[in-house]
Amino acid sequence: MQGTYSFRQFLERLDKKGKLVKVKEPVDLIYGVTKEARKYDRGPAVLLENIKGFDIPIAFGIFNQRGYVADLLQVGEDALPDAIIERAQQPVLPEYISGKAPSQEVVIENPDLLKEIPFPKHYERDAGRYCTSGVILTKDVDGPGINVSFARMQICSDKILVMINEWRHLITMFLKAEALGKNLPVAVIIGPEPILWLEGAMPDGLAGLEANELAVAGGLARAPLSVTKAITSDLPIPAYAEIVIEGEMIANRRELEGPFGDYPKVYDQPPRYNPVIVPSVITRRKDAIYHDIIPAMYEHFWLGGIPREADLMKSLRRMVRCVRKVHLTPGSVCRFHLVVQIEKSNDLEPREVIMAAMSPSESSRDIKIVTVVDSDINPFDPEDVEWAVTTRVQWDRDALIVPRLPSALDPAAMVHTTVEALKRGEICGAKIGVDATKPLYSGEMLHIFDKVDIP
Repeated sequence: MQGTYSFRQFLERLDKKGKLVKVKEPVDLIYGVTKEARKYDRGPAVLLENIKGFDIPIAFGIFNQRGYVADLLQVGEDALPDAIIERAQQPVLPEYISGKAPSQEVVIENPDLLKEIPFPKHYERDAGRYCTSGVILTKDVDGPGINVSFARMQICSDKILVMINEWRHLITMFLKAEALGKNLPVAVIIGPEPILWLEGAMPDGLAGLEANELAVAGGLARAPLSVTKAITSDLPIPAYAEIVIEGEMIANRRELEGPFGDYPKVYDQPPRYNPVIVPSVITRRKDAIYHDIIPAMYEHFWLGGIPREADLMKSLRRMVRCVRKVHLTPGSVCRFHLVVQIEKSNDLEPREVIMAAMSPSESSRDIKIVTVVDSDINPFDPEDVEWAVTTRVQWDRDALIVPRLPSALDPAAMVHTTVEALKRGEICGAKIGVDATKPLYSGEMLHIFDKVDIP
């Protein structure tokens, strides 16, 4: 049924379409996975069949192209934001399976994480081996919410150091449990259904704190996810995942994590004190496949960008009715440059869109450039957007610079932020909005902006 492919079924689907490369040569965990990924970035998915020291293969790149995500949802590429918005509002509750779940075929108690699972080291200055693909599943201690979210995880033999985005519901749920003096039961899910992986990247504007995000994932798939009960807690575990690490996020414990080569293609360098997960058990399939996200490559960009596009489209349309399409450009790692297509009715709307796009939210904090274009410009075509900028913009009238706004991993903003502010998590930078629409005030000369055409 649509959207309910397991991770391995989706790999098989890509393979049948000629979009999966299988590498049989031995690959080293230290930088070797990244070297292979660079050969195929923005191309086919990859299955590394021979990982030195492990009998578990590694796959990556299932979202290497925007079209692969569209294929999962069975929609056109430019329709992805609308589909995510619509389906996220129509949750489908998960269903418990009978019998033993494939994700629990093998049970390893008190595991040495570094010996049991082939976590790679991706880049030279990374603090160690990292899990970049695991979605962390947990339940709210005093509410109905079931949360699924991404966080980078530095792996040690007996613990996991977790860098949690301040906007994520996971940190809210952890702090709630910590205030009660409780550890927070969690499960790190590796290689779940790709639909759950996509849902785990969704910002909070698409699924609230009280949402059952397993049900939201079911809504995206238009079919229920299959789950089973965890071994060490009452968490509902995806039944067809490849690998699951059960454990607890420990109250009143923080340890240094990082540096880490992250999505902007630079290192998130200042080590900081972050929460700690202590694992209790690993469960997995007998023939498990480890799923990796290669940081700062296209799968990372699309996974972060496409759900943010949906979140931004939803919020922008609520504030400015003329918005038609939005796009976070891959040249800006799907974070820093937002292109907004509007159906313009007056010359003030582009500025309204720019200010709305810079309003505080998880999706907007990375945005550094907002370019607003007319409905005759394709926001997904960088040449079309550049043409609009170069033929429809006068910088003294159409550029709006807004100083001292919250930013994220922008190196240019970080070097202009004090060390004291960085320690508090305050990254402050300037942002620019560009009105690349035809000026209606040009009146009878408006026609000179029209593209050449053939009748």
